[in-house]
Amino acid sequence: MKLKGFKLKKDKGALIKHTEEPELNENYLSLIYDAISEVIFLLAVKPDDSFRFVSVNRAFMAVSGLTMEKVVGKRIEEVLPETAHALGKYKEAISEKKTVFWEQVFAYPTGELAGAVTVTPVLNAHGVCTHLVGSIHDITEHEQVDEALRESEEKFRILAENSIDCIWILDTRLKFTYLSPSVERMMGFKPEQWVGTKLSSHFKKKDFLKVGALIAKNIKNYETLTHVTFETKMLNSINDEVNVEISSKVLLNSQGKLIGFYGNTRDITERKQAEKARRESEERFRTIVETAPSLLIITDTKGNNLYISPNCEEITGYTQEELLGELLLWVHEDDTLRAKELFERTFGEGLGYKNFEYKIVKKNGEVRYVSSSWDPLKVEDGKFKGIVFQTIDITERKQAEAELQKLNEELEVRVMERTNQLSESKQALENLVGDLNRTTNNLKSANVRLQELDHMKSMFIASTSHELRTPLNSIIGFSSVLIEGWMGEINPEQKEQLQLIHMAGEQLLALINDIIDISKIEAGKLETDIQEFRLKEVIDEAVSIVKNSIDEKELDLEVEVEDTAIVSDRRRLLQCLLNLLSNAVKFTEKGKITLHAKTINSMTNISITDTGTGIMPDDIKKLFAAFVRLESSLSAKTQGTGLGLYLTKKLTEDVLDGTIEVTSEYGIGSTFKLNIPVELEIRITEGE
Repeated sequence: MKLKGFKLKKDKGALIKHTEEPELNENYLSLIYDAISEVIFLLAVKPDDSFRFVSVNRAFMAVSGLTMEKVVGKRIEEVLPETAHALGKYKEAISEKKTVFWEQVFAYPTGELAGAVTVTPVLNAHGVCTHLVGSIHDITEHEQVDEALRESEEKFRILAENSIDCIWILDTRLKFTYLSPSVERMMGFKPEQWVGTKLSSHFKKKDFLKVGALIAKNIKNYETLTHVTFETKMLNSINDEVNVEISSKVLLNSQGKLIGFYGNTRDITERKQAEKARRESEERFRTIVETAPSLLIITDTKGNNLYISPNCEEITGYTQEELLGELLLWVHEDDTLRAKELFERTFGEGLGYKNFEYKIVKKNGEVRYVSSSWDPLKVEDGKFKGIVFQTIDITERKQAEAELQKLNEELEVRVMERTNQLSESKQALENLVGDLNRTTNNLKSANVRLQELDHMKSMFIASTSHELRTPLNSIIGFSSVLIEGWMGEINPEQKEQLQLIHMAGEQLLALINDIIDISKIEAGKLETDIQEFRLKEVIDEAVSIVKNSIDEKELDLEVEVEDTAIVSDRRRLLQCLLNLLSNAVKFTEKGKITLHAKTINSMTNISITDTGTGIMPDDIKKLFAAFVRLESSLSAKTQGTGLGLYLTKKLTEDVLDGTIEVTSEYGIGSTFKLNIPVELEIRITEGE
C-alpha cells in the first residue's frame, strides 16, 4: 500500500495532519495495516464531493469478498451499501473536521455484518480534508445478545403478566422489588402498593415465624438448597387470611452470590375448601354405609372382595376379615350354583342384576333370606374393573309371603269345605263368609306390609344413590383437574388411567341420577317445575346436544317443528327428547333421523324416526321394562343399563300427563311418538 506524502500520527482531535516528513517504510506500514482484525479503509475526497476508495486492508476484503483491484477507484456507494444517513456522517466528518461514529448493518455477499463505524478526516497543511480513514468494528454478536436479552425479557413479562399465580422478586432485606399483576386479583393490592414493602408485613406474626424459619434455612444453605415450597396464610387488602402455596428459589448473581429471592404465590383457597368438602363427603358416605341396613360390597374383576361394610357381621355372621376374598362363602348350598352362574355372567358380559333373591347361611348356622342388586363398573372398551354389590335382609318379607301362601292354601281348603257344607245349612254359608272376611283382612294386612317394604326399598335406594353422588362428583372433578395438568404434569399412562376413572365416574353418576328419578317417581316424590316455554327452543337444545354424535356417524338430520308455547315441565320434556334422540343415534349406523313436532287442539305430538336396526315384534312389548336391553347387531357396541326408555315412559305418563308409543319394522327403522298436553295441569303431590 502506498501513502506517498503522508505520515500517520496521533494529534489532538484524532486528526491526521499532512507533513513534509519522509514517508513511512511501505512494507512496514502494509504489515501493520493488514494485521489489524478490524475492517480498515482509506477514502479520497474528490472535488465533486464524492468519496473514492484508495486502499482497504485484508479484513475488509475478507468480509466483503472483494479484491483490492475491484475496490480501488470505486465510489463508496458502489462498494458499501451506504444509506443517506451514512453519507451524511462522512460529510459531517469533513465539515466538522472531527471523528464521527455510528452503527450500521452492511449486506455483503458473505453475509450481513452489524458494525460500529468510525471515520476520521485527514487534513493537509492548509486544513483541508483530502482523505478519510474509516474502520468497521463487528458488533454482530453484541446485537444478537441484546436481541436475545430483549426476547427473554419480553417472554418473562408476558408469562408474568398472564400468570394466574403471583410472581415476585425479593431483595436480601426481604423487600419486594417486583410483583406480577395477579397480586391484585389474589390479595386486592396493586403491584406498586407492595413494591418496597417488607414480606413480614403481609403475614400474621405466628404465620411469619414459620415462613421466616424456612427463609433463614434457605439463606443459610442457599448453595445447596435452592428451592422450597410450603403452604401458609397471607393477609389481603381487607386483612382477611388467604390460603396460599409459596414456591421460592434463591436469586444469585454471575459470581454465585445471593442477591435475593424469586418465586410464585398461588391462591389455594378453593383447593382447601374442596379438600374439606371431600373429607366431609367421605365422612358422610362412611356414616351412611356403616349405618345403612344393607350390606355393601365392592369386588375386583376376579370376584374378590375389596371392601365390605362393617354391618356384614350382623347380616352374615362373618367379620370383614373373614369375608375378604370370599364372595360366595355365606351363600346357601341350594343357591350357590345359581349365584355363581350369575356372577360369572356379570364378569364375562358386564351385566348388572336387580333383586336377586337367595338364601344365606350365617356363621352360626342360621338360614336367612336376602335380596341383592349389583352393577358392574365399566370402562370404555366394555370391560369393567369391579362390581358394586348391595344386599338387604328380606327374611321378614319372605316369612310374610310364606304366611300369605299358607293363608291362601288354607283358604282354598276352607272354600272347598264350606262349598261342600253349603248344601247342609245356612249357618255353614255364614261361617264361610266370616272366614272369607277374616282371610281378606289378613291378605290386606299382608299386602299393606309388602307395599311398605317395597316403598322402604325405593326410599332407601333413592337416599343411598343421592349420597353417592357427592363423592362421585369429587372423583369426577378431581380426575378432570389431574387430566388437565392443573396439579402438575402427568405421563401418558397416568393420563389414560385417570380418563378411565373419569369416564367410569360419569357413567355411574348418570346411572345413579336415573335411579333417583325412578325411585322418586315410584314413591310419588318427584318435584315438577311447570313453566311456559317455546317448543322449538327445547327441541333445538336437545338436537344441539346430540349433533356431534350425528355428525360423527355422518347421518342426515331433518327437523320440522311447528313452534308453540308450551306450559309444562321443560327439564323433564328435554330429558325425554334426549333419551329418544340418543337411542336413535345409537342404533342407526347409516341413513337419516327425522324429528317432527306439531300441535293439534290441546295436544302436542312429537315423533322421532330413524333408519336403524328396528325392533322385533315380540320385543316391542318388553321395550319399556326396567333393566331390559334387547338383542341386536349393535348391542355389543353400545352401552346402557336398560333404564332409558323405562324412565322416559315414567316421565311421560307420570310427570307430563302424556303417552308414548312406538312402531318399528325390523331392519328398516323405528318411530317413537310423544303426545303431551299443551298446558299441563298443576298437581299437588303427596306431602305438599
